[in-house]
Amino acid sequence: MYQHDIGKRSAKVKNVVERGAVKKFAEAIGDPNPIYWDEETGKRSRYGRNIAPPTFPRVFDYGVIEGLKLPSKGSSMANSTSIMSARCLSAKSCTAMRK
Repeated sequence: MYQHDIGKRSAKVKNVVERGAVKKFAEAIGDPNPIYWDEETGKRSRYGRNIAPPTFPRVFDYGVIEGLKLPSKGSSMANSTSIMSARCLSAKSCTAMRK
C-alpha cells in the first residue's frame, strides 16, 4: 500500500525545547520524576542537565513528506509516521524528521 513511500524523509525541522513546557508536559502525564523539572537534579544526572520525558517528542513538528497521503480518519496515528531516537534536553533544540 505504501511501498513506494518507504525510505522517503522530510527535511529536518528544528524544535526548541523550553524547560517550562517540559515541566508542564511531565505534570500533564503524571510523571513526577525531578529529572524533567528540577535544575539541581538535572545537573547531578548523567546528562548534566534536565531532559524531557520520552513521550515529549510527540508534540514536535516533524515536517512533511511530499506525496505521502495518510488516512485522516479512524487512526490515532494517522498523521504520525515518525521515529525519534535522540533524547531531548531542556532549554536546547532538537532536530526531528519523519522517516
